[in-house]
This record gives sequence, C-alpha cells and structure tokens, in this order.
Amino acid sequence: MKDENKGEGNYKASKDFQKDQHEFAKDSDKVDAKAREAADALKGEEGDALEKARKESAEGHPKK
Repeated sequence: MKDENKGEGNYKASKDFQKDQHEFAKDSDKVDAKAREAADALKGEEGDALEKARKESAEGHPKK
C-alpha cells in the first residue's frame, strides 16, 4: 500500500475535512444553531475561559 502522506499533514484527511466543512456551511439551520450555541456559551459559566482562550489565540499564545 502506498503511503499517501508526504511531508507534514494528511492530504486525504484535509480534503475530507474541507468537504465536510463546505457541506456543513450549506445548511444554514446547522450554522445558525451552532452560532446560538456559541453565543450562549459566551454568556454562560464558561464565558470567561472562552474569552481568555480567544484572546490568547488571537495573540498567538496558545495554552501550554
């Protein structure tokens, strides 16, 4: 069996992921539901931790 991975990454997994993301984005009901879920999470108990993680990732400082 030929190894399909070359260099870094898995091309098949990347292609599959991208296909799934495009399919998900086509379903506005799913997108709207996830947006509401995210907004609720920001307002809930985990809101502070989510905001901290967002700021750290925007600054390029992932949790170690």
